[in-house]
Amino acid sequence: MPCRATGAAGPPPFPNTFQGSVTINGEAAADGVEIYAEIIKGDLICATPSVLTSEGGYMLLKIGPPSILFGGDTITFYAWIDGAGVPATETAMFNANVSLLDPFIDLDLTFTTSES
Repeated sequence: MPCRATGAAGPPPFPNTFQGSVTINGEAAADGVEIYAEIIKGDLICATPSVLTSEGGYMLLKIGPPSILFGGDTITFYAWIDGAGVPATETAMFNANVSLLDPFIDLDLTFTTSES
């Protein structure tokens, strides 16, 4: 669910764009696993549209909250596994100072389900 902030000062920051490998229970992710991210500030939850894994990785996962006030806040990554969003071991901090010229952020994601 994209989010909007009411009363946010200034234009929204450019999104942070992530890519990397995906491991689930020690194995490279199968093709088609949904990966998404969320960032929370108070009562406002910003979630990305899902991207699908391919060849054990993900690309073009963009998170762009509505305000620079999200700068430094924690981004949590999830994989949709067996009908539930499973959080990754890794997190990231939202960088509100990126520009269109900044490269992708490489972040390999590791997921562990209770079945492992």
